[in-house]
Amino acid sequence: MSAALIHITKKDIPAAALVYTHAFLTDPYTTYTLKDPEKRSPQLYDLMALFLRYSCRFGAVYATPGMEAVAAWMPPGSGRESSWRMIQAGVLPVMWRVGLATVRSSVQVESLAHKLHEHYAPQSHWYLSQLGVEPALQRQGFGQQVLTPTLERIDREGKAIYLETLNPKAIPFYGKLGFKVCEEVVLPDGGPPMWAMLRQSLPG
Repeated sequence: MSAALIHITKKDIPAAALVYTHAFLTDPYTTYTLKDPEKRSPQLYDLMALFLRYSCRFGAVYATPGMEAVAAWMPPGSGRESSWRMIQAGVLPVMWRVGLATVRSSVQVESLAHKLHEHYAPQSHWYLSQLGVEPALQRQGFGQQVLTPTLERIDREGKAIYLETLNPKAIPFYGKLGFKVCEEVVLPDGGPPMWAMLRQSLPG
């Protein structure tokens, strides 16, 4: 892994969670699951901190040197979030703070995402579970900077990479990195579309 990237550990989680909060505050997933605009920012921060605790413990998280962009990865064989692992990461107090409605919406999204993941990536693969860039610094190359070293390493391993996104603006970005859309689905109850994307191993 390039020395230019920060390997996120427990001490870095507050700063990384803030980047994710800024990056995803107006994301379709956020507005779908966090219904109250006044509570959205602190609730999103709680969820992102939980997500980062989980990812640091069971996967790997990297950031650009100035914390402009953060990327969370899950390695082959890690599967999706399990209940016991989420408890270890501290999900129970977060569920209490964000409320039952948010938990229900999140479960709906995760259930659908899990089915897509199993269908389109049955092989051994890496999972890009989250990429966030500070909004004021987007389209300046930081997203690609934080991903490139890991993409190159995964290509050397000969592995595929899977992800989902609810942001249509992200599709061209991922397309330039070799990801292809597998399927578009619409979330229930008037929710936004979600795209499953897969990147096959690229020859060196």
